Amino acid sequence: AGAKERQGGDGARKAQRFKVEQDVLGVFVNMIYPAKVLKVRPEKTKQGVPIWQYFVHWSGWAQKWDEWADESRLHKLDDAGLKLQEEMAEEAKRAAAAKRAMSGKSKKKGVDDGNKSNIDHEAAEPKDKALRVGIPNTLQRFLMEDLDMIESMKLITLPRNPTVERVLDQFLKSRPASSEGDADFVEGVRVLFDVSLSRSLLYRFEKPQYRQLNTQRTNATRRDSSVYGTEHLLRLLVKYPQFLIDSQASSNPSLLQASQLRLHELVKFLDKNASTLLVPDYYQADTDYIEKVEAEYAKA
Repeated sequence: AGAKERQGGDGARKAQRFKVEQDVLGVFVNMIYPAKVLKVRPEKTKQGVPIWQYFVHWSGWAQKWDEWADESRLHKLDDAGLKLQEEMAEEAKRAAAAKRAMSGKSKKKGVDDGNKSNIDHEAAEPKDKALRVGIPNTLQRFLMEDLDMIESMKLITLPRNPTVERVLDQFLKSRPASSEGDADFVEGVRVLFDVSLSRSLLYRFEKPQYRQLNTQRTNATRRDSSVYGTEHLLRLLVKYPQFLIDSQASSNPSLLQASQLRLHELVKFLDKNASTLLVPDYYQADTDYIEKVEAEYAKA
């Protein structure tokens, strides 16, 4: 991708390209991140041609990073924008690898063969990108909106309907009867969800809610997959390829391929049924809850 393409084309336009509240992708320090447009203003060149500027909030970043960005730094949240995001991320990886090699810090092959926590994930990633899960635009936008809700100090209503267990059961029922291994895959995803939720799938703002939930467990809600829903399942699926690489499955190419194929089918199922499986249900956290979270931030 050329520099002009990365900068979104010619910045001088008579009409603004983006609107307030629009989800976009933006260039920040040679990487592309999701953002939301909060304000719009026109600036003028000496020739009197308006160049639009947008006040954006970078999703996942504190408000102190909100800034005015020229239109040339922003891209639409579409297939072209997501492709460019992936290309720039790959370039950043290559640049980082080259920097490590130049500084003499790159490790020799085989040094960490016995230590799975030190796996070089870039090296473990197949050249054909087989372990990358493609998240459709519909689900990408939902993930962004989910983060926006959390940043607005809102919490998702629990228990969810449907729960992760029910979603996975529906997926299994939708599969052809001849598809061997689907049941094992679904059970593996459920177990991984139960193990991973509290460790890596919750935002910090959600953790007090989780701890409170633990004081109210019943036999029917003893597992996290019987309480949480598709929102958190999506967060898991984004990380799922990395879990595969870190697992014993990384030494079994046929198992990796089979798991990846089923993962793609599960993502397609969620995308196809998003209107019934992804129904937002958030509520505003009360003052006591927010103060509890702020107190925990202060201790951290």
